[in-house]
Amino acid sequence: MNMFPPPYNNRLENEARYCRFSSYYNYLHLTGTTPNLRMPEAHLKIPSRKLGYSSIPALGLNFSSFFASYSPRTSPSEKLEFLSTLYDNGVVFWDTANIYGSSEELIGEWISQHGKRSEIFIATKVGYDYRDLERFVNGSPEYISKAIDLALKRLSVCYIDLLYLHRPDVTVPIEVTVGAMVEAVKAGKVSHIGLRECSPQTLRRAHAVYPISAIQVDYSPFNIEIEDDRIELLSTARELGVSIVAIAPGPEVFCKSICHMDNNYVPMFEEETVAESFARDKAYMEPIRRVAERLFHVGNSLQVPPASIGLAWTLSQGSDVIPVVGMSNKQDLEKFLPGLKLQLSNANLSLVRKTCEEAQAQKSRFRPIEVVLKDFGNTPPLSTEIQVSFSNLLI
Repeated sequence: MNMFPPPYNNRLENEARYCRFSSYYNYLHLTGTTPNLRMPEAHLKIPSRKLGYSSIPALGLNFSSFFASYSPRTSPSEKLEFLSTLYDNGVVFWDTANIYGSSEELIGEWISQHGKRSEIFIATKVGYDYRDLERFVNGSPEYISKAIDLALKRLSVCYIDLLYLHRPDVTVPIEVTVGAMVEAVKAGKVSHIGLRECSPQTLRRAHAVYPISAIQVDYSPFNIEIEDDRIELLSTARELGVSIVAIAPGPEVFCKSICHMDNNYVPMFEEETVAESFARDKAYMEPIRRVAERLFHVGNSLQVPPASIGLAWTLSQGSDVIPVVGMSNKQDLEKFLPGLKLQLSNANLSLVRKTCEEAQAQKSRFRPIEVVLKDFGNTPPLSTEIQVSFSNLLI
């Protein structure tokens, strides 16, 4: 039985079915009606969580780390083999983007070889491309429409399960950008819409256009900025029923960052000397190292990998939290899998929580709230002229 809709194998049937379903769902939302659609239950090998109207694995692969930090020397055949390992273990939530190397093409190649499209929950992103020297962030409808079609081509699929806007465009009202994404939903090309790097105000405005299924943020024992009441994004997402896709690295990564720090690197700021830059980076990494040490300590006491402690802690922050982590091989995967079913005691949860909060307080000296808030993008208001044409577009 297929895990995810659509339940058909024929590509034309897939597209036609999604067009009918998505248009109906969009109509219900715009008319203020609550949809009552029975979606197929996900038959998963690992625990699942709800995202929009889908049940998806409670653990996903973050292709950003897969292609950049973790496995720069891994061959394409090894990457494909690892995707098969993930599939065999039920980790079939694959989160990528157009700028994550050739990750979309890799997913497309795997699906071309193995099929099983309806059993993989594919998330990708549009709206940001550092390779475009004229406009890194682009939320124009023309760009969004073209970017979606290119993503579908690279992925070798006819629909995307979750499409994020990678970064709100400060020159385009979010309503206009999301409107273009809704058109893709109505055309059967996209199932769920998500946002990344958005402010709570942007999320509210986007959600008023169409139900936003998820936001993606850094959220793990190493980064709990999202919990700050001054940011308000976490509370806003929960008020609106929006899932939290949490970028949650394993502790080994941070320990390696500490161990490999030396004087053979370029300072971040031009006015700094190498020594000054090293001292600043080391001071910033120190609280992160302490969090890693805490996870190692708790892991040793429970005889599970520290990565599983970090994952279990992140999952415990709410049933709406779905971590995506960086992995590159079966050994990495085995460090996380125990955390999916691990129930941390209140004492251990409190212990990790205390260390996280102490570390966050220290890191705030390097990233004050004024700097943090810049990571959550706003867009200009919707003008009266655009409002009229936009309303006509959605009807």
